[in-house]
Amino acid sequence: LSPWYSKWDASIFQDFVVAKGHSIQLSFTMLNVGNFISSDWGIRQVASITSLVQPLGVFVPGPGVVPIYSFDTAQKSTFYTDNGLLSRWQGQVGLRYRF
Repeated sequence: LSPWYSKWDASIFQDFVVAKGHSIQLSFTMLNVGNFISSDWGIRQVASITSLVQPLGVFVPGPGVVPIYSFDTAQKSTFYTDNGLLSRWQGQVGLRYRF
């Protein structure tokens, strides 16, 4: 129902030994790498509000007559670009103590 959307994530992990059997793991994860490379990639498109409720109205002139549907003629596109966090690249740093 929606246009194709792909999101690539990448992670890097590095372990640092603290003592025998104990280590600290440092990680960096980049979410939506495609959008980091190009601002045209990794952008979500979602259905516009008016496209979810089309047709706006139905009129039936009488029994056995073909119904007349009314649509929003001002609507020019079915989808709009979502500029929220899911359409932006993000970085995440993690620290883990392993024993």
